[in-house]
Amino acid sequence: MNIKNIGKKLIKEDFLFLSSFILFFLISQYIFFDYLFFHKINNLFLWFYFFVFGLIFFVCKIKNLNYFYFISIIFLFVGGIVSYKYTQSLMAFFLYGLFFIFLITGQIYNIKKYNKQFNYSGLYSKQYAFSPIIYVFFVIAAIIFLLFPFIMREFFWIVYNSASELRWFIPLRHLGIGGNDVPGAPFNDYKDIIFSIIFFILIIIFNYFVFKNKIKNELIILIFLIIFAFIGKIVILKLATNDLITLELKISSAWDNAYHFYAKKINNIYEFIANYINDYQKSNTSHLKGHPVLATVFYWLICKFITCVPIKVGYIIALFTSLNVIPIYYITKSIINNRPAAYTAALFYLLTPNSLILSCAGIDSVVLLFFSYSIMFFIMGITKEKLIFAFIAGLFFGIGTYISFGIWILLLVVFGIYFVYKRINSENMFDIFKYNIIFLLGIIIFHIIFILLTGSKYNYLDSFKVAQLTIRDVANRPYTLWWWANFIHWSEYASAGIIVLYLIRFWYAFTGKIKMDFYSLISIAIVSILLFACMGRAEQHRQWMFLILLIIPVSIIPLMEKVNNKLNIKMLYVNIFSFLIFLNTVILEIFVTDTN
Repeated sequence: MNIKNIGKKLIKEDFLFLSSFILFFLISQYIFFDYLFFHKINNLFLWFYFFVFGLIFFVCKIKNLNYFYFISIIFLFVGGIVSYKYTQSLMAFFLYGLFFIFLITGQIYNIKKYNKQFNYSGLYSKQYAFSPIIYVFFVIAAIIFLLFPFIMREFFWIVYNSASELRWFIPLRHLGIGGNDVPGAPFNDYKDIIFSIIFFILIIIFNYFVFKNKIKNELIILIFLIIFAFIGKIVILKLATNDLITLELKISSAWDNAYHFYAKKINNIYEFIANYINDYQKSNTSHLKGHPVLATVFYWLICKFITCVPIKVGYIIALFTSLNVIPIYYITKSIINNRPAAYTAALFYLLTPNSLILSCAGIDSVVLLFFSYSIMFFIMGITKEKLIFAFIAGLFFGIGTYISFGIWILLLVVFGIYFVYKRINSENMFDIFKYNIIFLLGIIIFHIIFILLTGSKYNYLDSFKVAQLTIRDVANRPYTLWWWANFIHWSEYASAGIIVLYLIRFWYAFTGKIKMDFYSLISIAIVSILLFACMGRAEQHRQWMFLILLIIPVSIIPLMEKVNNKLNIKMLYVNIFSFLIFLNTVILEIFVTDTN
């Protein structure tokens, strides 16, 4: 294709995006006037929906993107409409899958078309420096987070006819609201804050030793990060309504952590597995209804071989999930190829509410763990060119599928991750399929192993169908409210600092300060899919815990600095954001009852 033909094609693409922008803008205005005259709340949502997609088309026009991006946006738009009308439609996820495939294809086409291939140093402008303006955006995000509970409890309570979940999904301690068998009471043990202060001082001291190269051994660094991740959870629990007893209450709760509640009652594991669908999923057993059998079996294994004492089980889960710092460290290092950046990513993660609050009792933190290690091993397979790691990755993912049905959508991450590390060409086309097939084989092998070990007593597909039918109480909550509220609620547990860095990364991609990379593209694609699908409503701060693996490495990118073609990250910025992230966690624990 010569330059003249490329120019003609660009004009056609430019016209396509511009005409789509105009069309969507006009439709949005028509819907808005319809809302003004007839006051239908759904019309207000549709106005915003069309308006946002119109803006997306306008951005694509400005950035001269190709047809593949256009097609991907259309699939996302239609998928969102299907999810809005039919909450549990699997057709919507088929459309989201096509959105993801065409989005990645668009990025591949861009790289091949302009003969570009970026290492992560090449993503940045010549002398990129961290901008203090980011702190202004942090203040804005913090204000939104602080106002969010009030707005949901007071304003949207009226708009959505007293929807009960608006009063309990953020159980405020000063109002005495609890949940999931965990009571709530105003915070008044101010002396316990001293433990948080000491903990953070130790973090700052350790940062000094790492950034000044006093500690160079990665194994030692990772061990300390794991220790900090575990101790931090205990420190934060000291701020909870019932101190460390909160951990026992969360584990033993018949409502939120029904897995342990029923696991401790199991006399015959084979009978439990055989009767799981009829006796448990189809009964009023809280979260067992929507989960595969391994979620409960996981707690049974702890009870059987270690201990069933609730608080001890909590400590085991807290320690187990602290191991998440390893894949986050490794994945960030493999992407950015910078050890301080990898350390910063792991540090930021362990300070988030996602780690310190949500990773002490619930099964969702365990799902994150298996997903994290699955992605880590798959990356190791690609970078080390060893298929055995891709197979191990599949086994870890397979375990995750038996704990949560929701993890299946994350297969898209695996299918896209190859392009983070390898440029596609005629020589490696087979490799793409080879690694993915071996990964899928690992999933299949785990499913076969589970079937053989349990004597075919559990039908996974039947369990999935029952789960779809039994979670309608959650799925029937208003889409127009939760498709955006879910993200804010989840973001509070990722922390304002992380979310601001994450969103700034994409703003910089638009302005050209930091070019788009595949990992960031995969990340925003998965976030978009979950937002528009909106399968769960009001509890996504824990159900979307796995997103932190896709968010953290991306949030590190704008924190870097490029001087003389070398990437660096300043200890000062790391300390500041560490404080902001940890402060977010402390504030949440003090003002919101720790029920998960």
